[in-house]
Amino acid sequence: MRLQNAKAARGPLQGYDAVIVGGSVYMGKIRPEVSRFCRRHRGELLKKRLGLFVCCYTPKETAGFLETLFPRELLDHAAYAAAVGGEMRYEKMNVVYRRLFESLKKMEGFRDGFREPHIDGEEIQKLADAMFN
Repeated sequence: MRLQNAKAARGPLQGYDAVIVGGSVYMGKIRPEVSRFCRRHRGELLKKRLGLFVCCYTPKETAGFLETLFPRELLDHAAYAAAVGGEMRYEKMNVVYRRLFESLKKMEGFRDGFREPHIDGEEIQKLADAMFN
């Protein structure tokens, strides 16, 4: 098993039997290097055991969300694809986004359905099981 950042990934994937591709989502978009990796290696990924994941706040029940982040054919081919939760790192947000989110939290009714995001260990385990069992 080898962990590699999509930014640093070079060359073909011929030495791998399985590949798990994923990244964080910010403002509704997956990291650009993940998108480039998927485009560049689409043909190879379609010949491998494939897992896809995103780290984000979007609830699992949001229909069609993963389709906005990964190519349809990769999603159809994947052994497992999931949103595995995430964290809100307010200190790393740009000022505009942080202030916007702080304002939303003050709005009446917003807090009723709001729950700070968390990493979903069960989804991560399902991804691992689908890939390695």
